[in-house]
Amino acid sequence: MDEQLVVDADRIYCWDGPKMKATLFSAKLGRLVLTDQRLVFLSSGKSDAAKLMAKAVVSPALATRGGSTAGLDGGALANQGSVEIPLAAITRCEAGKKRALVVTYRKEDGTEQSYAFGEKMGMPARDTWVTEVNARRA
Repeated sequence: MDEQLVVDADRIYCWDGPKMKATLFSAKLGRLVLTDQRLVFLSSGKSDAAKLMAKAVVSPALATRGGSTAGLDGGALANQGSVEIPLAAITRCEAGKKRALVVTYRKEDGTEQSYAFGEKMGMPARDTWVTEVNARRA
């Protein structure tokens, strides 16, 4: 059976832990993908924060989104910051503070790990993502 794409989002940041941090320096920029089998963050391997700061000098509106990550595919799983979570391992998916999408899952060693996903101003269609992930993880 082939894996089916449910929803994806370009230009998303991933923070380690259940909260979006105050700056983008600790986040990785990438593409968030939900399939019928897993949640995948395809990282560009960088934060893109320096580019955003340069854009802010020219126009504050340009500083709200990172560069395009639409071209990232499965090969990006080797990049620093990429995450691959089987849906069955997800213990919680919820709307977090600052409009983040927060996903907590149980790792193979039994410990829990959380990630917060979103753009600088929150996760686009966050409530849809929460609904879709929770519907498929059960």
